[in-house]
Amino acid sequence: MSRTIEKNFAVIARQSLEKNIVKLQAGHFLSAGAHQFKSFWTRDFCLSSKGLIAIQRADVVREHLSYLISHCRHDNLVPLYVDSMAPVNRVVMASVFKTFGLGRMSLKITDKISPFYLVNNVYEAIDSNLMVLYASWVYRKATGDNSWFDARQEQFKKIFAFYDSKFSDGLIVQGEHADWQDSAQRKGKMFFTNLLYLHIGTEYGFLNKNQQEDLKQKIMDTFYEPISGLFVSMAGRDNISLEGNLWAIEYGLIKDPKSLYENLKKHPLFTLGPVPGFATFPSYTKDDTYIQVKVVGLQEYHGNMYWSWLMGFSAKVAFLMGDNEMATKIKLAIGKVLVRDQVVNEIYRHKPELPPFRSAFYQSEYPFSWGSAFILDFCHVAGELPA
Repeated sequence: MSRTIEKNFAVIARQSLEKNIVKLQAGHFLSAGAHQFKSFWTRDFCLSSKGLIAIQRADVVREHLSYLISHCRHDNLVPLYVDSMAPVNRVVMASVFKTFGLGRMSLKITDKISPFYLVNNVYEAIDSNLMVLYASWVYRKATGDNSWFDARQEQFKKIFAFYDSKFSDGLIVQGEHADWQDSAQRKGKMFFTNLLYLHIGTEYGFLNKNQQEDLKQKIMDTFYEPISGLFVSMAGRDNISLEGNLWAIEYGLIKDPKSLYENLKKHPLFTLGPVPGFATFPSYTKDDTYIQVKVVGLQEYHGNMYWSWLMGFSAKVAFLMGDNEMATKIKLAIGKVLVRDQVVNEIYRHKPELPPFRSAFYQSEYPFSWGSAFILDFCHVAGELPA
């Protein structure tokens, strides 16, 4: 890839992320996207925190976090998303507009924002609290803003204590629609959720050494699959997802990161497509997938659909592991896609050219904050982020 293209794709990622920064009376916020995901999704924002900091927008991280932390529910559940209209209505209306050829919907978020706590007004998200703690840790570590961080210690403890009632036999148990792979009927004990809990509990000192070791062993016993040398996504299932294994590698959790990375390189998650970036292998069955997801053509949404954030994450982990050949290969693929589209999309079809996903009822969100941020984080770590 020429240096011009490299610079251009980083600029496109930056522009994509900046377009989703929203200034309101309550502060600066980051929306997940510009259309159906224009709401301030907590998960997407928190996982975009490193990308925002990479482009010198730590103020957005601080102000968005301050709102979330100050609007916890009575039981210390943080908001799942924030909006001036019901986020579910926003998603549905955007899809309907697209179906009937009325263009992409882009209703503005007004100053009259409110916190929303439940998926479809029914289900609790399991990861929002951990994500807020993660982004707060990222913010303090990057900025050295100890005064902001220290002033919220009691709130952080309460946010972490939300999980006290979620355990069974030493691991967190979650309900339906509870994590980012919400298109599949995932419930029970999940690797990524418990890994995040271990990570946050360790960094904040909420778990003592014995508790950390006990949890590590429980995770190993429940999720580690010795044939592949990787961690399965769900207890009792053979599906392996990319994000949890990448996270364990980046932060050196549970198992030696070098050996885990070498095992991942041999797995279909890295070998089946042009580059790594699709979420899960083997993919979910039709019985695993909710009917409304199948109707709009997203059967593979969290299966073998390519995600911009997972491509960026894979490139970063490859670079951190000293695998410059793989990092360059992924960078080249990302660069071609971004320069072609001039924007960061949410999801791409599992084809050599990685076209953005389109169906009669759904169009890949763009610009997509989460993907933009992970690409920028990779560029920052690799020393290739233009000034």
